[in-house]
This record gives sequence, C-alpha cells and structure tokens, in this order.
Amino acid sequence: MTRLGAQGIYISMFDEFNEGNQIACTAEDASMEPVGSSSLYFTLDQDGTHCSSDYYLRLTGDGDRMFKGQIPLTATRPTQPMLPLVIPSAPTGLTAGIGNGQVTLNWTAVTGAADV
Repeated sequence: MTRLGAQGIYISMFDEFNEGNQIACTAEDASMEPVGSSSLYFTLDQDGTHCSSDYYLRLTGDGDRMFKGQIPLTATRPTQPMLPLVIPSAPTGLTAGIGNGQVTLNWTAVTGAADV
C-alpha cells in the first residue's frame, strides 16, 4: 500500500479473539489460557514459535512505522517474536519505618528498573 501511495491503512482484528491473532495481548502458551478453555482458543505458540503476548501489537506498530517511512519498507517483518528479557538488579538499602498507622519503605534506586 505504501508503494501504491496510499494515505492511510485501517487494520482491525479485534473480532478474532478465539484465533490467537487479534491485535491485543494474546495468550503466549497454554499456561496463559483460562482454565477449561484449551479447546476454545489458539495461543501464539501454535506453530512452535514462542511469541510475547504483545506480538501482534508490536507487529502492527512496526507496520505503522514502515508505512510512515520511519523504518525501511521491507517484505521481511522486522518484529522479533520475543523481546529480550531484561531483569534489573534487586534494590539495595531497603529500610522500613512504622508510625501513625503507616509503613514507609525507602530503597536505593536501581539502573534499568521501571519507575512506577
């Protein structure tokens, strides 16, 4: 569509929830299926390739970036099935304080940890 000069593309797969390819977080494998539903849903590893639960979201995002010219247009998808797992170090210097019906926790910041 980019090569044809399309100005926009509409993608919709939210009706595909039982097929394992919807553009939403999806069960990676059988361990993530609701109990008792194994025959109702497909998981992302059906073909033997383990993908992260957000694979189709990331795939669509990469397609968007290709369409906008932010990354090179290619017939080979640039989206990796799994993102590298990054586990930050455990925090250090943990202290706890108690008073007035409250608990206060403090710790030393760790590089690479999410700020929530």
